[in-house]
Parts: sequence; C-alpha cells; structure tokens
Amino acid sequence: MMDQEIPFKIFPLARLNSSHVSAVKPVAVVDNTSYFQNFKPLQEKTQDVSHSTQDCFLRKISSFIEEENTESLNPLYSKLHREAEKIKKWKSVIELEMKEKESKLQEKRKLSDAQQRIIKELQIENEKLRLNIHDIINENEDLINQTNSTRHVCNLLKDTCDRATEKANICMYEVISSLFKLL
Repeated sequence: MMDQEIPFKIFPLARLNSSHVSAVKPVAVVDNTSYFQNFKPLQEKTQDVSHSTQDCFLRKISSFIEEENTESLNPLYSKLHREAEKIKKWKSVIELEMKEKESKLQEKRKLSDAQQRIIKELQIENEKLRLNIHDIINENEDLINQTNSTRHVCNLLKDTCDRATEKANICMYEVISSLFKLL
C-alpha cells in the first residue's frame, strides 16, 4: 500500500485531536449587497431598480460559478477523504503492529531475564560442584598417599619377612646338618 507513489501532495490539516482527521468543504461566501441596499439614499434606490436586474443576473451567475466550483471540488474532497481514511487505516495498522512488537519485546525481555537468572543459578551450582570435585581430588590424593605409604610399609615387611625366612632356612639347615653329624 505504501510502496505506490501518490500522484499528489498531502498537506497537513488542522486537527482537533490526534486521532481525528477532517476534510471540510469551504463555505460559499454570501453576497450581502442586498442587505446593504436598504440603507442607500432614496435617489440611489431609483437607480437600484435598473441595477437590481443586473444584480439578480450577477447573483445567478455567481451562484452558478459557485456550484461549478463546488462540483469540481467534490471529487477532490472525496479523494482527499479516501486518502485520509487510508492514512487512518495505515496508522491503526502501524499502531497495532507496534503494540504486537512491544508485547513480543516484553516477552523476550522476560525470557531473557529468566534465562539470566537460570544462568546465574547454574554458575553457582557449577562453582559448588567445582569445589566438591576439588575436595574429592584432595581426598583422592590423600588416599593415594596413604596407599603408597601402606604399599611401601608392606614392601618393607615383605623384605623383612623374606630375610627372616632366609635366615630361618639357613638356621634350619645348620641345625639339621649338625644333627646329622652327631648321629
């Protein structure tokens, strides 16, 4: 609708309020010469009789010209009125679109705020989990250290046990060999 070029210019009209557009036909000018004829001097009244026919003729011609002007202006006023109606419709469509876009924008803002709150909550939860993981890793390191210490002690005990067994075997061999010698 707005992509077409308008072949005439639209001039801003005076408005009573922002939602009312009016196109008013001009009022024909009333010829008040007959009213003032009553106040003319008496000698002029005699001349007025001859002029009254001329005045009547002039009034008829002027009323005819006014009718012609009015008739020629009627299509312009109706076209102006149609264009004003188109502008009103366009304005209401634009206002409706603006309201819809504003409500969508409000919804998007609410959604964005909710998502930001969720993100903050998730960040807090993530930080808590990170601290828990750090604690678990520290516990694991402690357990690994304890396990390594225990393994080291076990290895020492095994070595000690192996040496004691070896010494016991040597002693046993010596005892058995000394018993055989005695016999």
